[in-house]
Amino acid sequence: LTGETETVSQESEPKDNIFAKDAQSLVYAVRAAHPAFVTDTLPENYEAAEKEFLENAAEAVDKDRFALYIQKYLSTFNDEHTRLWADNSGGVNSIADMYRYLPDFHCNYEDGKLYIRNEDGTSSDSYITKIGGVDTETISNTESDYFPLENSEALSYYSRTYGLSKTILELSGCDTDNNEIEVECNNKTFTAKFIDITENDDNSGEEKKTADVKLVGDILYIDLNSFMKKDDVYADVLSEIQNYTQNGIKKVILDVRNNRGGYMYFVNETMRAFGMNLPKGEYLLRRSDSEWESCKRDLEAASKDMLYTVDAASANSIRRNEDIDLVVLCNLTTASASVILCAGVQDGKLGTVIGRSPYNSPSFYGSIVRYTLPETQINLQISSGYRKRFDENADQSVFVPDIVTDIYQDSLEFAVKEHFKEEYNAVDWE
Repeated sequence: LTGETETVSQESEPKDNIFAKDAQSLVYAVRAAHPAFVTDTLPENYEAAEKEFLENAAEAVDKDRFALYIQKYLSTFNDEHTRLWADNSGGVNSIADMYRYLPDFHCNYEDGKLYIRNEDGTSSDSYITKIGGVDTETISNTESDYFPLENSEALSYYSRTYGLSKTILELSGCDTDNNEIEVECNNKTFTAKFIDITENDDNSGEEKKTADVKLVGDILYIDLNSFMKKDDVYADVLSEIQNYTQNGIKKVILDVRNNRGGYMYFVNETMRAFGMNLPKGEYLLRRSDSEWESCKRDLEAASKDMLYTVDAASANSIRRNEDIDLVVLCNLTTASASVILCAGVQDGKLGTVIGRSPYNSPSFYGSIVRYTLPETQINLQISSGYRKRFDENADQSVFVPDIVTDIYQDSLEFAVKEHFKEEYNAVDWE
């Protein structure tokens, strides 16, 4: 670790407009909070990206264009936790549209190609070569500019989700005709329409439960969908886990597929319910919430203050329960704190992790602080911490499960049949 960093760029003094002022405020805020400036993880192209951002912001014509400049600038860190607020970007249409308007077909990104997806989720033989007259490599490069790619799996994630949004395609130079676009495949050409995916959302008002637990035969199955809040459902599940553990349950499947993470407190509490504790990886924190409130009053000065704290890695916290055969399931969209859980189970030899590599890294930035740009009122979140996985000899960028399943294989079915050697009936696990 080092406390040295470059001084904030002064080559582009803020002009007398709100976008230039907010751009300089954001640069100070990022330099005051983000751990990359006090570790060896600052991207090589950061200084150039900062300079480009300040220059572009001074020429921004409206709030939407400015927001895209912000998106591109922050994506330089390849940090999922440093970005415009996912749930509230201050009324910025260009960012909201990036997560709404998508073509009416679905893709899988495999072996560097975008394949049209079949109804069952598998890839067809047709792969896309051009969209709106622009080759897919150019589109992929644009995705890389505007989305944070923490590891090699992230491009697959964004290419199959938001990477083909109308906003990204237009930024790539694609020719969009109102709400339609021409798509060229290796064996055909067709016209696709853009749809607002929010119109397809379930309007029943029922949210997916944070957690669920069931006993199927002699296997205890826990489906954990979030570590964001400890509601009554989650509390009841923890109580059930403890009861099953105390009553001698031997086979356990902990499913964190599609779990986007949350708070480490809930992760640790879940493991304790099994009578286990994860190993502790090194953790650096630059700004606590209270410190950040003070920093915001003078961001220019705070951006030169390189104070931080470091908690060392420790194996002392590891606690195994040899009576339990624990299997953890993960997939591409297992994220953030859920990846820490997977890596901790693997590094601490607490169980077996089965599935696919997540698009988040096992060592990553986090511990976000909130910031609202003073002129445009655009809302952002910035990482103030950096958490490393316990095993420093393991891959820090991509988490690789102990058993990597085939891309379309159901890891739950695999765990039941191949790990526990029991019959699998899909109805029992619904």
